[in-house]
Amino acid sequence: MEQSNREIAVAVGLMRMARSLLDREGQTHGAARLQQAIDTTLEERPLAPGEEVEPGQACLIAGIPLGGSPDGASITYLDATAKSLRR
Repeated sequence: MEQSNREIAVAVGLMRMARSLLDREGQTHGAARLQQAIDTTLEERPLAPGEEVEPGQACLIAGIPLGGSPDGASITYLDATAKSLRR
């Protein structure tokens, strides 16, 4: 997966997690706005099958300091680590 697609997949996963938290707390307007943002993002840049990131994984990826690597090497490493943990 290209780095830019990976970042979009992580962003969409984070928005899905936030939407679910808002739904759980009865914040329907905020959840609806996030759903609109998700739909708009995926309309502009659709993700291929297998490129989506589960909301929990997105939180993990975003929550771990990635060392500011401009080439995305840290995200690639974290991605490989997450895949090996799922096995």
